[in-house]
Amino acid sequence: MTARLHLQRAQDMRKEPTKAEAALWKELKSKKLGIKIRQQHLIDNSLVDFVCLSKRLVIDVDGEIHETRKIRML
Repeated sequence: MTARLHLQRAQDMRKEPTKAEAALWKELKSKKLGIKIRQQHLIDNSLVDFVCLSKRLVIDVDGEIHETRKIRML
């Protein structure tokens, strides 16, 4: 997948997060913790749910979408 397609996918996923991602983002956004958190961020060829670049922290939220992907991969 090209970088352009990854970026488009990230934008799409920000618009339609899973329930778990939406709940966590509500608490993480707007620097409520005193650090900047990015949502659906591209790192190399991986799209991570949340990242704090200054702390080198990545958060991936498992949810229903991951179960669907596991089934498709089998």
